[in-house]
Amino acid sequence: MKINKIVIVGGGSAGWMTAAALAHKCPNIKLTLVESNTINTIGVGESTLGQINYYMELLGIKDEEWMAACNATYKASIQFTDFRDIGSTFQYPFGDFSAAQAQLDISPSEFLTLRELYPDDVKVENFGDYYSINGLMARHNKISGEPLPQYGYNPRKDLAYHMDATLFGQYLKGRFCSDIEHLIGDVDDAEMDAVGNIESISLSTGEVLAADMFIDCTGFKSLLIEKKLGVPFIEFEKLPNDKAVAAKVPYADEEDKISKLHNVTDCKGLSSGWLWNIPLWDRAGTGYVYSSKFQSTEDAEAEFRKETNWDGEVNHIDFRHGYHEKAWHKNVVAIGLSFGFIEPLESTGLLTTHSLIMLLVRVLLRNDGLVNSIDREHFNKHSVNEVVSLSDFVAIHYGLSSRRDTPYWRYVTEDVEYKHEVLSESDFGELNSYLHTSLVYVALGMGWSPQQLFDESMFEPLDKVLWEENKNLLTTYTGIVDTFIHTLPTHYEYLVKNIYKD
Repeated sequence: MKINKIVIVGGGSAGWMTAAALAHKCPNIKLTLVESNTINTIGVGESTLGQINYYMELLGIKDEEWMAACNATYKASIQFTDFRDIGSTFQYPFGDFSAAQAQLDISPSEFLTLRELYPDDVKVENFGDYYSINGLMARHNKISGEPLPQYGYNPRKDLAYHMDATLFGQYLKGRFCSDIEHLIGDVDDAEMDAVGNIESISLSTGEVLAADMFIDCTGFKSLLIEKKLGVPFIEFEKLPNDKAVAAKVPYADEEDKISKLHNVTDCKGLSSGWLWNIPLWDRAGTGYVYSSKFQSTEDAEAEFRKETNWDGEVNHIDFRHGYHEKAWHKNVVAIGLSFGFIEPLESTGLLTTHSLIMLLVRVLLRNDGLVNSIDREHFNKHSVNEVVSLSDFVAIHYGLSSRRDTPYWRYVTEDVEYKHEVLSESDFGELNSYLHTSLVYVALGMGWSPQQLFDESMFEPLDKVLWEENKNLLTTYTGIVDTFIHTLPTHYEYLVKNIYKD
């Protein structure tokens, strides 16, 4: 099939991110975007992961060009409070820890031995502080916009963003989509051909749009991939959260902003789920993700208000977690929520969106828009593998918790069958080959040491002199990095100087 014309159904961040990438990289393809004016976006703020930089580089945009238009701030880490147990906090910093390991010559496996030998001095929840400069930047709310090769740090891959996703979509629309046909209307019907492809869609305005490919960016409605083509939706049974109550909370004044403009997404465990806080430049986006199996809408809102001291307007959100059996079926590609959703924890929503966008761009560029069934099969395998593996990763944040204080936490730690391949001996038995995964940070932060299960050498006699030296080396190195961190500007100072100059 030769793709000469594409119709994108749905605006929002997914629709305009898709449109911008295709317009920029595939200018020979005629694009139309159909947007409904009857569907409101959630728009409480969006948190990203470091992989968002690949999408920014695909478009060739720099921070100072887009961040101010989207009230964006930086994100060096995800902070987890009251997840392991009440009163605990740990960081999941971005970036690898190869530079720290090279200077220390202490591998993560050896770190675990140090933790067993010196539990009072080497805390497992501080693994991120030892092995990533981002961990300490997050702890002290500092930012570097320049690469720090001596610490293995590159801001173009080790920093992510908080942003107003609705404004980001509008920024992309204005900068990259001026030549795209933009229509307002709702899809009323679709005409199918003899083999099940969509030939055209009919809009509420009376217009009929034909195309070679249709991209479904209709969110949870999944209007084309599910409603028209009937692709089955598969739920994640191991993830209980299905609702949220959210709010946009303005800063009281500039001092309040300075105190709250932390360079992390803070996630705090509550009675039946967790609370997010995303500090944007003009306000905070906050919300409580919870399970309706364990808490009513009224009780969840009450707990949210008590936790945040917010007495203003809130937005109640229902979501389903899972994915469609295929992201690309016939001539329809589902991108964003229309393909699947895990839940807000770990900021995977935009990750899976821009991941599929970039894969589709590569497919269309490979042979000048000529696609085949192998392209489609590869796209589907990638999309399903990604969302399933990410769901496993999200699930361990609950399954590894030590909390048992509410029915919700007892359920997620004792009753859910996770069947985790990601916690298998083959993955964790050799930590040295698993350096670049976030799984290590989170598992250790949750107090789950794979060495306790898989490494028989920890029962062998150890050279205490050598390990004492290793412990001292670790703490000395961390002190050096900590001292350097204090020479960096704060998150607020860096934003004022480099992004929000006026």
